[in-house]
Amino acid sequence: MDRDKLFKSWIDDYGGVILKIVRAYAFHRHDEDDLFQEIALQLWMSIPSFEGRSKPSTWIYKVALNTAFVWKRKEGKHPKQTDASEVETEIGGVGPTPAKAAEDREDLTWLYESLRKLNKIDRSIVLLYLEDLSYRDTGEILGLSESNVGVRLNRLKSRLAEEYARRAK
Repeated sequence: MDRDKLFKSWIDDYGGVILKIVRAYAFHRHDEDDLFQEIALQLWMSIPSFEGRSKPSTWIYKVALNTAFVWKRKEGKHPKQTDASEVETEIGGVGPTPAKAAEDREDLTWLYESLRKLNKIDRSIVLLYLEDLSYRDTGEILGLSESNVGVRLNRLKSRLAEEYARRAK
């Protein structure tokens, strides 16, 4: 497959995943476009070094997360938190009622705001977990052992569940 076709298929197949990473690292709508474009550029440039020893999804996650880390460091002027009104969310399907859809949007907004408070590795672990990646694949992407991913993920899930419960009170 030539470079153009491979790039297009990667963007078609993994654009949603890239968007989730973008939303977890960009704190304002106008920054989301910049980061998405930077990730797309890095993916394009990385194609010649993709040797097929890992799954394309693993490669794409790694490139996207590393690009987000570098972008975040370079763009240090971005605040740690954002106004919830600036978080763009997408709710799949039609909710049973407008109230339920609003509640879902609030939960998604809360999740992205909570992710932004985590350090970059923990944020990445949660994002990859939400994408149903195995501990092994997550560890390969992030350079962690499978057991380290499991321990950290369990702690993160507990922490986020406690925060969510406090929020609900």
